[in-house]
Amino acid sequence: MSKIKIRKPHCSDCEKYLVYNERYSKRQHGAMMNPGEQFCLGEKKARRFKQRDSKTGIPIWCPKKIFPRIVRIYGFKDVFDEMLCIRLSNDIENYIPSEHNYMLRESGTTELTAVEYYEAGLYQDELTPKPREIVEIDAGVSSNFFYHDGNELKYLPFFDKSRISKE
Repeated sequence: MSKIKIRKPHCSDCEKYLVYNERYSKRQHGAMMNPGEQFCLGEKKARRFKQRDSKTGIPIWCPKKIFPRIVRIYGFKDVFDEMLCIRLSNDIENYIPSEHNYMLRESGTTELTAVEYYEAGLYQDELTPKPREIVEIDAGVSSNFFYHDGNELKYLPFFDKSRISKE
């Protein structure tokens, strides 16, 4: 069985990230932009990435970075959705939960990254999910989702948070 690889968040995942690709230099967003330079538009003024800024992760100065990270646990909206999930998870070996069956149950903070949370598994003193619940680790730029299937946490790389019920 292959090991799950959880992707670290990167600035290119953010909607405020910009690579200036115009032909000529120009003043925009309160900064002089030269061709090929990278900028963060998260603050009032555009901020240019320097050589010393992290190439593999998020820079320390990122305005969207959250620390400590936010943990959200999503439970079922009602008993009918829970019964449907139980029935489907018993019938289908690799069951993937549907977003619209869930709503926010509990939230808190954690010092752990998504990778550390996944490796620690269900043996944590912090917020612990019940079976068939979904855990979100929100670092600001990106969120990672995990499904508790009763025995272990399963990584959900394509879970869509916008489809979760607000009620």
